[in-house]
Amino acid sequence: MSLRPIRLFFTLTLVLVTILGGCQSSALKPWQWSPLSEKISEAGRVGGLTHAAFCQAVEFVCRQIEKDRSGEFTPFEFWGLSHNRDVGRPQELAVEPAVLTRIFAEAGVSPIDPGFQAAHAGLLHTYGDLFSVLMTPQGYPRDRWLSGDLERGLMIEPTTLGPEPRQGTLLTNATYFAGRIAFRDSPARLASLRRLENQIPSAWPKLDFSKYSVVTLSERVEGAFRNPVVIHTDLVKFPQPPRSAGDAAYALIYSVKESSKGAPSLITFFGIREEIFRTLTETSSLGGSRTVGARYQSVILGLREPQSGIRELKTDGRFE
Repeated sequence: MSLRPIRLFFTLTLVLVTILGGCQSSALKPWQWSPLSEKISEAGRVGGLTHAAFCQAVEFVCRQIEKDRSGEFTPFEFWGLSHNRDVGRPQELAVEPAVLTRIFAEAGVSPIDPGFQAAHAGLLHTYGDLFSVLMTPQGYPRDRWLSGDLERGLMIEPTTLGPEPRQGTLLTNATYFAGRIAFRDSPARLASLRRLENQIPSAWPKLDFSKYSVVTLSERVEGAFRNPVVIHTDLVKFPQPPRSAGDAAYALIYSVKESSKGAPSLITFFGIREEIFRTLTETSSLGGSRTVGARYQSVILGLREPQSGIRELKTDGRFE
């Protein structure tokens, strides 16, 4: 057996720790995330990522995952499934599988598919996307957590939806905020979500979610075994207008409810520009006998292929 892969792995690990200084804090500039992700991904490809190597390199991420895992209540139950392939280029992986393997191991969560073609959407889209090496037309998937657009537009404290929040964790905070919108018409699900309130920013339990204007694209099909599948795309208008025409003006929260589960599950949460909002709400695409399929890297077990269904817009819904 050649010693070259082993030597390269330890060399890369040493480089990571040296460059990042153990990275006790995520005080990284946005541009620094690309070389960091490349080096961690390469280390994973060469020989996998051990707990020690990964957590020495990005201690602040491991610290958050440990909080998620060991809290009185955990955020894991509120998410559905996603896959690890780019939507526009399905042959391309969004995140190096070895990196996801380490993140999922730290969280104590097993992917349904070992190749991450059906895995926990929350872990994949928060901590996983931080280390994506795939550039999309919209930028890197991690940009949603680095830009500050969500906090600025939604008028919430800076860093609360970033790679190292001052209070809470990236996953728990994203779960709670997105869930307060997506679960507003599901009292039992919302009650379960609110058990996280001791683990999020202290101001959030009293946050007035009714101040947000929400338009919901609701899609419904008869899924596998005649189980209905309901998909909601909640579009939350930013109370704080974007600084320029190219910036995000809405938050998009995508959730799925399959009758077998009986409760909606989050899939993803990110900012979108005004023109994307207009495309999603185009009235010509609404009505019956419309094509409905899984989007945004979602894995919907009852909707493996697009089907004919109903698409409609809703503007009602209560906040508690």
